[in-house]
Amino acid sequence: VDVFEDSPIGSTVFMLFASDLDHGENAKITYRATPPSDSFHVERDSGAIVVTAPIDRESVSTITLTVMAEDGGLTRLSDRTEVQISIMDVNDNAPQFDSSHYQGSIHENAAAGASVAEVSAHDDDEGEDGKVRYRFGGKSEDEQSFTVDPVSGIIRTKRPLDRETREYFEIMVEAYDSGITFKSRI
Repeated sequence: VDVFEDSPIGSTVFMLFASDLDHGENAKITYRATPPSDSFHVERDSGAIVVTAPIDRESVSTITLTVMAEDGGLTRLSDRTEVQISIMDVNDNAPQFDSSHYQGSIHENAAAGASVAEVSAHDDDEGEDGKVRYRFGGKSEDEQSFTVDPVSGIIRTKRPLDRETREYFEIMVEAYDSGITFKSRI
């Protein structure tokens, strides 16, 4: 059973069904998880598996529930099955830089395209949602002097720099993910 990690509490994610050839009370089936789960509840009379707590795929990617179905006879008969619940990722994590500050230096006579620094970020989401890209953040005149590689995070000069004209530059770089709803940190 596939369940998205942002499934709301109270939502039914699967319906179990067991049958009994007996009649009357002997054929009435009840369900329960053994042992009980923190994230899911099995409805006693319907066999519905219901979300009972927030689910985080980054903490746990699979939950196995052992469910017992028991009839209503005086001598109760039962059967058990395992339900494997795969927690599906959603884009719920923003990229995080590995450092809050990066520093680089370059000689003033360096040619255009010289590497100045490299920024690095990670994203705990899976797939496209976890692929980190880079761009300049905010409006900066410094974008005329530098470029940031969107994949590697390497910051390079666009032109030769003159120390006598300007000694220091402060550049804001944004990391964003490739999910449909992107999240970023500057």
